[in-house]
Amino acid sequence: MNLVPIKNELFLKAQEFLFPRETESCALMELVLNRSDELFAFIFDNEICGIFSLTKSGLVLCDFALQTDDVFLLLKSHFFCKKVQVIFGKSDSVQFATKAYCEANKKTALSTKNGIFMRFNTVFNPLSQKNVAKFSLRQNILSQFQVKICSEKMENQLAKHYFSYLEEEVVPAGKSVNRAAERFALHKALCQKRVWALFSASGEFCAMAFVRAVGKNARLLGGIYTPSPFRRRGFASALVYAVSDYFKHAGVVATLYVDCQNAAAVSCYTSAGFVPRSKCQTVYF
Repeated sequence: MNLVPIKNELFLKAQEFLFPRETESCALMELVLNRSDELFAFIFDNEICGIFSLTKSGLVLCDFALQTDDVFLLLKSHFFCKKVQVIFGKSDSVQFATKAYCEANKKTALSTKNGIFMRFNTVFNPLSQKNVAKFSLRQNILSQFQVKICSEKMENQLAKHYFSYLEEEVVPAGKSVNRAAERFALHKALCQKRVWALFSASGEFCAMAFVRAVGKNARLLGGIYTPSPFRRRGFASALVYAVSDYFKHAGVVATLYVDCQNAAAVSCYTSAGFVPRSKCQTVYF
C-alpha cells in the first residue's frame, strides 16, 4: 500500500475510480478534472483504492474503498501536524479520516453533522407517488415565477441572503461567518454562472441554489435557501426541480446532500424528485 500525490496519468485513474461514486464524490471529481495539486491517492496492486483532498483552507474531501490498518497508518502519518478545518464525504470515509486526524494530532472535533446524499430521479413521477397537490403547486410556481442564472450585477442583492444561509445552516455554533472570504466565494460563483434564483413576476427574490461542484456526469447542488417570509410555499422545491431538470436535459444528473435532522429540507428535495442514496457526514474542527 502506497500513499502518493495524484499527478500525470493518475488523474485518469482517479476519474475511473470516482466515476461510479460520483453521486457522493462530485466535489472530488471536480478537483480531479481540474488536475488539482491538493489530491492524494492510496495505491494497492497498481490500482487506486482511495482518494482524499487536503486543501490550503483545511478542507478534507474523502472517499476510501479500502479502510485497512495500512491505509489508516499512512493517513494518520500524512495528517500529522496538518491543520484541518472540515472533513466531508460518505459517513464511513469521514469517520475513518476523522479518527486518523484526531489520533495524529490529539484533537477532538468541534461538532458533527449527519446527512443524506440524494440524487435526482430522472424517472420520478409525482402522480404515481401521490404528490398531485405538490406537483400542481410546482407547475403553478414555475409558470408564474422566473428562474434565472444570476450574474455578477446581482451580487449586492444576493449577498445578504447568502450570509443568512451561512449563519443559519452552515457555520457551527461558536463560529462566525468570514464575510470577506464568503463575499469573494459568492462573486466567484456568480462569475462562473453557478448561482440560480427564483424571482416573482415583480422581481422579488424568493429562493436561491448554488452549483457547488461540476463533475463529469454530475452536478452537486447546495446553498439552497429561502428567506423566511417565503418559506413553506414550495419555492425552494420548485427551483431545485427546475435546475435539476435543466441538467437532466443536458445529460448530467443533479445530486445534493441534506442534514438528516432537517425534515423540511428532506421533504422539499423529495418533492423535487430526489431520492436518498447514502449517508454523509461533516466534521468541524
